[in-house]
Amino acid sequence: METYELRALVRDPKTGRILIQPPGKELWLIREKSGWGRASRNEFKNNLEVGPKFFEEMDNLRKFHFSFGEYYDVIVWDSTPGRPYILLQRKLEEVSRRSLRTRF
Repeated sequence: METYELRALVRDPKTGRILIQPPGKELWLIREKSGWGRASRNEFKNNLEVGPKFFEEMDNLRKFHFSFGEYYDVIVWDSTPGRPYILLQRKLEEVSRRSLRTRF
């Protein structure tokens, strides 16, 4: 699923088990880098990462609850930091259109 452009993580919220995840260094959701010229070579600073703390916060902030017990949390994010959200949205729409055309 175009892993060079998108990152995805699938989690079973009942057991907390991660079923699918990108490499450990790619678990960031929001990160930034500052500086001009040579300073632009600075490392990225991760402001939000996917992990136990993130899942706990999301479970507490979730204002809805399913009436069934079996479901997965799916989190998808862009692999390139700083790109406009509309590019991620278009990529997700494109991937979903292609997957609907696929026959099994």
